[in-house]
Amino acid sequence: MTENSVAPTRAYRVTVDFLSGGQCFASEQYDIEAEDPAEAVRLALIRAEDSIYDDPRVPDRGRHAHVVPVTDGDDPDPQSPCPPAARKPVCPDCGSDEIVRDATVRWDPDERGWSISGLFDNETCDDCGAEGDGFANWVAIAPKPHADRVLPVLPTAAPAVLETSPDHLPAEISSVQTTDATTYRLAIALLPPDRRAIFELHQLGGLPYSEIAERTGTSVAHVEREIGAALSHLAIRLQDDLDRSA
Repeated sequence: MTENSVAPTRAYRVTVDFLSGGQCFASEQYDIEAEDPAEAVRLALIRAEDSIYDDPRVPDRGRHAHVVPVTDGDDPDPQSPCPPAARKPVCPDCGSDEIVRDATVRWDPDERGWSISGLFDNETCDDCGAEGDGFANWVAIAPKPHADRVLPVLPTAAPAVLETSPDHLPAEISSVQTTDATTYRLAIALLPPDRRAIFELHQLGGLPYSEIAERTGTSVAHVEREIGAALSHLAIRLQDDLDRSA
């Protein structure tokens, strides 16, 4: 009687980058049990075939995987080290990048969660409503401004006033008055990094929405929403500060 030996396995974390023209536009991570790194990569690439990003209509589609062993205490990083250049789908009618596709999800008893089981071909622009099967254009994304760059120097005296166009933003947040510039700087620093960068380009750099959209690789509608959200955040924080002072 012979005893069959089972090769030991270990945990690997595999990041699969989804490529268009050799440039990464999305990534997913998979935790894999395998005998060696090569087997982990093979299994991860099989799982990646079910990803919504593995779309045959992506120009010059490709995938790249890199793997690391998982040890106790490892903190998985959800962000992939994608190259800075990438592509995205945009609406051919209005230029917006708010493109959506419907999908079917099913409950996965093994994963104990919902998983995508199907993806519809129809694409819809959330901004203008244009739609069609594969109608979006894929364009290169311009590098975003560095989110952690130093805030411009603001005056240390006199109240700081934010002014914005009422044509694009609600009247209740079209002007925000704060007690001093220090409070104003601190409120800006608490904005999410991407929103803060867009806000600074407009309010402190004086750039129009169209130029900000071009620099950040987003749409004008997205820039408007981010600036509106930033002003709402600032209005609430500065009003709270005034209330506490009173």
